[in-house]
Amino acid sequence: MKFAAIFVFVFLSLMMILVITINNLALPGILSEIEQVRADIQKVDASKAEDLVGQAVELNRQIVSNQQYNKLWWAAWAIPDGWDSVKTIEINNTVKGENK
Repeated sequence: MKFAAIFVFVFLSLMMILVITINNLALPGILSEIEQVRADIQKVDASKAEDLVGQAVELNRQIVSNQQYNKLWWAAWAIPDGWDSVKTIEINNTVKGENK
């Protein structure tokens, strides 16, 4: 019985370390994707680029979700603090420089 308890503790500890590591390793890639979408969406008319707008909306949901989870004591250990400084992607209806 003692062995099972030790095994469960070690297993859960390793799972926590794995989750934290994966989240921290994935963050730079996700942040670069956010910056790329942020740059691309400023170049096009949002009404003509539904796929790009959809991607921006999904990334905005991910940004806000991670920021909110990072405020909760029971979830903050798994969410990298880098999410706190990420701003949502602004979606414009017209291309810069044009009046429609």
